[in-house]
Amino acid sequence: TEKSRENSFSAGTLDISLTSFQDNFDPSEDLKRGSTSTRTFTVKNLGTTEFIYNLEFESIPLENTPNYLCQEALLTVNKGKVEVYNDTLSNFSLHPKNTFSLKKGQEQDFSFVIKIPETSENYIGGMTCTFDVLAKAWMSGYSFETAWQDSDYLENKISTTKWNQFDAGDVVI
Repeated sequence: TEKSRENSFSAGTLDISLTSFQDNFDPSEDLKRGSTSTRTFTVKNLGTTEFIYNLEFESIPLENTPNYLCQEALLTVNKGKVEVYNDTLSNFSLHPKNTFSLKKGQEQDFSFVIKIPETSENYIGGMTCTFDVLAKAWMSGYSFETAWQDSDYLENKISTTKWNQFDAGDVVI
């Protein structure tokens, strides 16, 4: 005969949520050389177990159009008051250099600032960049590929106004 007492089996849930109180970056259209656009993202743990997570860029290609604006735009990401990324938008990934953890019910805010460089080429004017910010979560103590995992994303879109070859104030001889 076999006797057992107080045996139990339990399982948790791993559920990441990526939200923003803004519909898109602000402003998202008619960006000019040197202008900036911002958006705040909130990562939440809606599950019952702690997880590790990261954020990254995922391009949404437009038909027959290279995403030059995504490659040219600069991105700074802050977690609270700490800068965690500063490079081009298209290279954005916090993994593996920066990964974060969230316990059940916790959330963290990230501030994204996109800047169109003053030195942008003329062909960047009049372009659109459509992309996802992707949040990936996985079980603590494992790598993303080998553990329970979940992901969420928010679509984003920025566009530049068409600009002239010469800016106001330039002297053409």
